[in-house]
Amino acid sequence: MIKIQTKAMASKINILVADASDAPIEDWHGAEVVSVFRHYEALLSRFKESSELWEINQDPSRMHRVSRLTYAAIREAYEAYLKTKSIFDPRVYQDLCRLGYSVSFAQINGDTDSDTPEKRDPLPAWNPEFDAGSTSVKVGSMPIDLGGIGKGLAVRDAAAALGSYSSAFLIEAGGDCYAKGSPADVDEWLIGIENPSGNGHLAIVAVRDAGCATSSIRLRNWRRGGSQVHHLIDPSTGLPGGEGLLSVTVLHPDPVRAEILSKTLFLSGQDRINEMAEEENVAAFWVFDDGSYRFSSEMQDQLRWLAT
Repeated sequence: MIKIQTKAMASKINILVADASDAPIEDWHGAEVVSVFRHYEALLSRFKESSELWEINQDPSRMHRVSRLTYAAIREAYEAYLKTKSIFDPRVYQDLCRLGYSVSFAQINGDTDSDTPEKRDPLPAWNPEFDAGSTSVKVGSMPIDLGGIGKGLAVRDAAAALGSYSSAFLIEAGGDCYAKGSPADVDEWLIGIENPSGNGHLAIVAVRDAGCATSSIRLRNWRRGGSQVHHLIDPSTGLPGGEGLLSVTVLHPDPVRAEILSKTLFLSGQDRINEMAEEENVAAFWVFDDGSYRFSSEMQDQLRWLAT
């Protein structure tokens, strides 16, 4: 088995190729797969002044001619906005900055401000403009953040690149995964769902030819005005959402859809998540802020172990 580890998009990237143990390492184009993440980071980072997203966010109200990758990412975000009825909305850039997440997370140090976060008015409808012929886009009057969906897209494209070489691999990027085929002598990849408290795992799920995404507040949380805040923003309030929840994990054939659903379910909060998971007919596992957990009926068949 070939193992590759690197870092990109503010995440650790782990790649396991199960059916390549006899192949000379120089024959495997691992660098091509890793470069997918680097390329997405270079184009879609809201922190890099050289990125296309940075340029867009400096003047979001005008048309910008961008690469096909950036164009497709914004188009994907807009489709997610429509499908989720605006629960997923990338126009939370200013909310993140208002809460102190205006620099890379590693640079946030202690309580970011003395002010207590306050709820803002709901956002108006999002109506970006697209010109496919010139790959130009106008995102509207507000800057956007594509961090989560960008990582899902990178996992999808990396899996496509690796799929031309291998029929059995696992790509993991900071909570977003894609598993193809299975390792030797078993029928499926086994992926652990972390306990958000940091104490081991709560479950192990079987994944094959599917994506697995987790939206969690375990790592990206900090203090603002004496309050604990996190990066999963409710677009309707501009404040951290997901009342009563610590994490949500979703399995879906498309890693991008898994990423969108995990965030959407998280933002639905503890009172609506079960209903929404069943409506979406999705395999989901969620953890409440008291440490207890539940899972959808679709997830039950994928569970291989549960903590007691």
